[in-house]
Amino acid sequence: MRLIYSKMQLDKLTAVLLIAFCSFSFARSNEYFSLSIEELLNVNITGATLMPTSLKDVPAVVKVYEKQQIELLGFSELNQLLSYVSGFQVKRNDSGSNTYNVSSRGVQSNTSSREILVMIDGQRLNSDWSGGIGALFAQFPLSHVKRVEVIKGPGSAIYGSNAFSGIINIITEMDDEISARWGSNNNTLIQGQFNLDAADISISGFVSKQEYDGTSYQLFDPFSPDFVSAKDPFSTDYEYLKLNWKNWQLTYNKHQNKGSDFYVEGFVSGNKNTTSVTNKFVNLQYSDELNEEWNLTTKVFYSNRDFELGGKIVPAPTETFISGQIEEQDFGIETVFYHTDKITGDVLVIGAEYRQPKLTNTDAYTSGFVELYLPQAPTTSRNIGGLFVQYQQQLTDEVNYILGGRLDHYSNFGEHFSPRLGMNWQATNQQMIKLIYSESFRAPTRSETDVINSSAIVANPNLEPEVFKNIDLLWQYEQDNFLFSANLFTNRIEEAITPLSSSPSSYSNTGEGSSTGIELEWQKTFDKQWFFTTSTMWLIDHDSEIYRDSDNTANMTLSHKGKTYSYSFLVNYSSARLDINQSVEGYTKIPARTLVDFNMLLDINDNLTLSGAIKNLFDKKYFG
Repeated sequence: MRLIYSKMQLDKLTAVLLIAFCSFSFARSNEYFSLSIEELLNVNITGATLMPTSLKDVPAVVKVYEKQQIELLGFSELNQLLSYVSGFQVKRNDSGSNTYNVSSRGVQSNTSSREILVMIDGQRLNSDWSGGIGALFAQFPLSHVKRVEVIKGPGSAIYGSNAFSGIINIITEMDDEISARWGSNNNTLIQGQFNLDAADISISGFVSKQEYDGTSYQLFDPFSPDFVSAKDPFSTDYEYLKLNWKNWQLTYNKHQNKGSDFYVEGFVSGNKNTTSVTNKFVNLQYSDELNEEWNLTTKVFYSNRDFELGGKIVPAPTETFISGQIEEQDFGIETVFYHTDKITGDVLVIGAEYRQPKLTNTDAYTSGFVELYLPQAPTTSRNIGGLFVQYQQQLTDEVNYILGGRLDHYSNFGEHFSPRLGMNWQATNQQMIKLIYSESFRAPTRSETDVINSSAIVANPNLEPEVFKNIDLLWQYEQDNFLFSANLFTNRIEEAITPLSSSPSSYSNTGEGSSTGIELEWQKTFDKQWFFTTSTMWLIDHDSEIYRDSDNTANMTLSHKGKTYSYSFLVNYSSARLDINQSVEGYTKIPARTLVDFNMLLDINDNLTLSGAIKNLFDKKYFG
């Protein structure tokens, strides 16, 4: 991976025009400040258990951002928000002009962030080819988002593969709103959303379009080798539509990112460098209350993912370029039964899932000095099935537990079982203790088992799943305006899929590693006008082979709400980390960095709000 310098960016003016008949206004931020810490802990989340469970009682380690918080802190994109979740790290990579890595608790293996499952309204976004969502982390808009649930640790007991070291569950809710933004380097953004209700029918939608001319860089060119001038322009188009009728819900989403110049797969070649990532899905869901105790949800979905790139792979005088495409489609169906005992309140969840991801286009071509047709993988499919069960019981007034597991079957490697066990103890009115054990797995991706015609990688069709075993011990103390939590975690990765040090390289299940760490978080409100949060994560002990990201991360936010305005200061810190590369040492140590951002909102009237943001307030140079 190349080292990427970043500097200050300024959103000079953001104007948000709220349509007169909308149901949401800036006053909603006041609602957030009016909530006590206790009320915030009672916000229901669904991603950890599939059942609405309060943040206080959920048997998992979860960080939640509600819409009001997202607006107050100025998070316009998902990667910005994730930087302020303790243990999560976001950094750029050299795959394209707008691609980012996201990792949890130091676990990072490649540029696609395949260890983290990402869902929007219950729809899986991860690619079967790469394992992650890659460039879609960048410019993932949040204006239509009601809540973001970030679940730390394994989630395969419900979701199967890729819920390895974390889950990001995004819940949408559209309002009536139009917004426009302009920032430095001609960073323009236009968004609109609506929500209509009539009898049994409701329809809501959201569209977003962003253009960016890019920042100027001096990038290291491996062909020279020297530093050359480059930019990182991109464009993003996003569409989301949701239709509800009685017990039915139909959802459509399209998200496309295009970039040029900058790096493509580690190489610099000016405007010859291009990337395009498009993700589309349609999801039809039916929910019904069968009787007083049983509920049913079933859904069928179709998704299509397309990744295209172009760039130079051989310098002059034998200058050679490559253009390639990976297109995949995924069809699936899932049925979940929910049983709640009306006397005891015990909850049983039983579900089954079937998916058939298929590669439909893997064409690649070289041009220039060498002209070849090089398909990257066979256009075949694999079948994935999963059965899961989960049981929650209140043992006493103070103690409840959850027990569950999921059995997955893959047509190309067999079966894997993922268990989970968690217990909550309400020690006092102010103190909650949670003990959680869970396991997860990551299935080998098609890019690891099926790639062909590559001079760098040889496929290994005999790979087995990676396995992640994790224990969390969380202590939580809360009062009306104060919350403190301390979480001790330990985990171990077995059968890790790692590249061999050969040329060409291949993958094998030879990696393993373990880590122990602690996460601390403190939240406090002052006079319902000031809100302060700070959190940190330390990896106390870890193996450098698997855990390559920063050992220590920390962040702080301080927000103030006046009668017609609000502002926030945000501070984000990451300690030094290792960047794996082809140097003599095999890595470069990236120094620690601290960034400060500022966000401001100003009510002009009931229908118009102005906002401004400064990213990297003190103009610090740092490696992305």
